[in-house]
Amino acid sequence: MRAARISHLVTALATRDLNYSNLKRIPEKIHAGSRVNVYVDVKNIGEYEGDEVVRLYMHKRASSASRPVKKLKVFKRITLKPGEMKTVSFRLGVE
Repeated sequence: MRAARISHLVTALATRDLNYSNLKRIPEKIHAGSRVNVYVDVKNIGEYEGDEVVRLYMHKRASSASRPVKKLKVFKRITLKPGEMKTVSFRLGVE
């Protein structure tokens, strides 16, 4: 199985302003059968408290099999007050 690449995190449609920053992946290189930790900071830069669903998508760099371009791997729902920042973490194994 070839190594997978973590694509960008996609925000949910929301009525408040959010800022995603400091996306980190540990380890940097992902190998078949290994585990990876992914971290991203999410900050509410709007005026209202609200919920956000942080989603992590992955896709294969190259594959002979016909698969979706992106695949939702995991998600977390968080609540942010105005000005609040949270670091969201995901731990997953590579398929």
